[in-house]
Amino acid sequence: MASSRGPPRLCFIEQVRSREFSGDARITSDVYALLAEHREFGAPGAVRVQTNNGVVYLNGLVDTDFERRSIESLVTQVPNVKDVVNSVDVRNTGR
Repeated sequence: MASSRGPPRLCFIEQVRSREFSGDARITSDVYALLAEHREFGAPGAVRVQTNNGVVYLNGLVDTDFERRSIESLVTQVPNVKDVVNSVDVRNTGR
């Protein structure tokens, strides 16, 4: 006789992982949209964004440390962001 206890636990775990990944994709999309609104940080795509379990990873180049810190501050305001790992570098202007 088949068990009527519901779906196996593996299915539940896969559903949770699916929600996490779709949540990560949404966060990444929201961060890119926010950065696109702030052209002072450079052309779209100047800062690359990856999200894993709500943690946003930033990489790229900006002109000043103020821009670097401002980007991080903005990203922390995006819904569902748990933390930000800011690996954005400041261009060496040669001055």
